[in-house]
Amino acid sequence: MGDKPIEQVLAEAPRPDRHHRVDAWFYGRSARAMKLRSRRVRPLVKRTLDRCPWITQSDITTLRAWADLEILGAACMAELLETGVLDGKKQPKSLIDQLRRIRSTQLQYARELGLSPAARMAIRESGSNAAVDLALAAQRRADTEVTDADAELVSG
Repeated sequence: MGDKPIEQVLAEAPRPDRHHRVDAWFYGRSARAMKLRSRRVRPLVKRTLDRCPWITQSDITTLRAWADLEILGAACMAELLETGVLDGKKQPKSLIDQLRRIRSTQLQYARELGLSPAARMAIRESGSNAAVDLALAAQRRADTEVTDADAELVSG
């Protein structure tokens, strides 16, 4: 920073605008921003894991990225609903395009995670993940719980 002219430093400095809350999600890397991200993403990841038994430990990073995009998309949508979709010149706001790109990327993550029936079917047909069958995954979970309960009865 010391070798840059002050004009360049000022030009590169973030400027607060009315989309600052949303921009903080895109560009914020402070400890406070990361803590807020973690606090919002963690419950969503947990709920998704509870409802999607086929998601494995190796999918957690992808699931977190999907959850990040869900939070960002919700923030963009809230901002658009609060302030309207048109700017002062009656043109669509750039935030609409950002929301479209977020949702498009999020959909790609959702396909990889098998979060829609079509995605689960495609994964199942490719044979790359046998645990996608929900009935099979639920049955495996139930069998494990019964086996644990039986083990307690036998050892007790």
